[in-house]
Amino acid sequence: MLENGNEHFNNTKVSIYDMVKIGIIGGSGLDDSNLLGNCRDIQIRTDYGLPSSDITVGRLGKHEIFIIARHGKRHQITPTQVNYRANILALKQQGCEYIIATTACGSLREEIKRAILLFQTNLLISQGTGL
Repeated sequence: MLENGNEHFNNTKVSIYDMVKIGIIGGSGLDDSNLLGNCRDIQIRTDYGLPSSDITVGRLGKHEIFIIARHGKRHQITPTQVNYRANILALKQQGCEYIIATTACGSLREEIKRAILLFQTNLLISQGTGL
């Protein structure tokens, strides 16, 4: 719940102006380290194996940003080979409080033309995965 610029998590008041750790699982272009300041790459191994790429860590304003290239830094991983569990767990192990995941795909509906930006309005929450 957002109230006067503050969110309440587990009875703890957190200001939207506080530093947060944000994970990004991006496709082509969003894994560009030039988007961030003070960049470095780190390697992580999880209980599910390696994530799709090293994690690029940097700053955007006062927020610490962690970026995983979903299909690998050289775009070598096909969609069916992406280790989604390792990607999410790697960001969790780094303390990310939020994850932003982008995707690009086509449509079978003629009225949705190329280069149209759509936002998903539903949320899928999978329980029991152990993450």
